[in-house]
Parts: sequence; structure tokens; C-alpha cells
Amino acid sequence: MRENAEREITDGILRHLAQASDSEIVRELAGQVLAGNISLAEGLSFGSYAEALEPELEGFTQWYDTLSNDERDREASDFAAKLDEFEAQLDDRPAP
Repeated sequence: MRENAEREITDGILRHLAQASDSEIVRELAGQVLAGNISLAEGLSFGSYAEALEPELEGFTQWYDTLSNDERDREASDFAAKLDEFEAQLDDRPAP
């Protein structure tokens, strides 16, 4: 069930990147994935796409490295709860 929420979130992010990214390469990657020409994993294996995303991923990695194990667990738990909430909205059922 959670796969639907994950797919909706990923597609929303990709649509945003395809339309609004400052990087032409990131816009291209997002468009190719949305068009079904490549998977996101395949796209990330291409050097030019991975290179274009590197600055943002470095920022995330630096932030994540500053978290304690408890903070990481809390972030993961919060995200799982948000996924469940979003999945419930997609299914039009009350959240647990």
C-alpha cells in the first residue's frame, strides 16, 4: 500500500524538477523518468545526471551526518507516519 504514496510523492517531486529546476540536466533527468524512458535508478547511474544532483545530495548528507541516532530514528518515524497519512488520503480512508 505504501508504494502508492511513495510513487505519488516521487512523481510530484519529479514533475516539480522537470518544470522548475535551475539545472537543465536535472530537468532532463526528471522528464526522462516521468516519460518512462528510464528508471530513476538508471538515470542516477549516468554520470552527467549524478553530477548535476551531487551538490544537493552533499547538502543532505552533511545535514544527515549531524543527526544523532535518535534524531535519525525520529526523522524516519516522522516520514513513515507522513507516508501512512498520505496513503490514507489516496485511499480515501481515515488515517490509523
